[in-house]
Amino acid sequence: MIRKSNADRQVGDKLGTGPQPTTVPYNDWKRVGLPPSGAFTPAMGVSVVIPYFDEQVALGRTLAALERQTYPRDLFEVIIVDDGSPEPLLSPAHTPLDLTVVHQEDRGFGLSRARNNGVRGAKHDIIVFLDADMLAESEFLTAHARWHHQVSDVVTQGLFSRVCVDGLQAEAIRTRSGSIRELLAHPFQPPWMEGLMGRTNDLTSRSDALFRVASGGNLGIGRAFFDAVGGFDESFVKYGVEDTEFVYRAQTRGALLVPVRDAFAWHQGERDEWDREKGNALGSQQAKARDLIAHRDFRATSP
Repeated sequence: MIRKSNADRQVGDKLGTGPQPTTVPYNDWKRVGLPPSGAFTPAMGVSVVIPYFDEQVALGRTLAALERQTYPRDLFEVIIVDDGSPEPLLSPAHTPLDLTVVHQEDRGFGLSRARNNGVRGAKHDIIVFLDADMLAESEFLTAHARWHHQVSDVVTQGLFSRVCVDGLQAEAIRTRSGSIRELLAHPFQPPWMEGLMGRTNDLTSRSDALFRVASGGNLGIGRAFFDAVGGFDESFVKYGVEDTEFVYRAQTRGALLVPVRDAFAWHQGERDEWDREKGNALGSQQAKARDLIAHRDFRATSP
């Protein structure tokens, strides 16, 4: 049975009669009495934090997708954190979104710092992290937010698939009549995390490695719980593992880790040479991960 510390209970107490910490055993999120989507009335604000580095075309598509969210537009903001791009990002001249651009000094790979800086400037109680090259389907924010209206220490993990977006214009996304999927003319790759979902019965098994589902490019968390966990570790200055380590800390505090399939986004671009370079960088992070994540998957064992 999950047991909460006083600090964790304060997360719920700060919200008064609002969302409270989870009391379900282990990670059995299916026991949470979530109201059906048709009966959900949004009341809490959402801050969408988007780390960015020198990818204006992809970002244009990402913002176009956010313009078509079913979540009330007056209840969410978008914070873009430019991680020292060669050409500093300017705030779009014409956008219906409540959008802010924050700039941080280029100190190398600053993804953790960008996410933390975005949260520091956020004005709402729900934080959703979205990568700058993700196309969110219309129900994306609503699907994340439903859980955070109910549970104060939930971490919602959205799913995504990689797809080629050659020829897809931002205007086509903005003015579409159906889903983004219906616009895509190319085959897509299945979500990588479905393998872990299958092995853990959708994260409801008693595995102590559920945190490995983490992907910071589509992740939701309450602002108070984010602060209680301690934010992202800014000592990560290379690609990878920073989101795994963050969700590991959240899990050890008793977080409810929920896979939210309706919070779906399309990752622009198929695997390419840059992905292989990122794979090499990810391998170099393993020594750091062993120091920070006290789990057998990251540490060699001996008799």
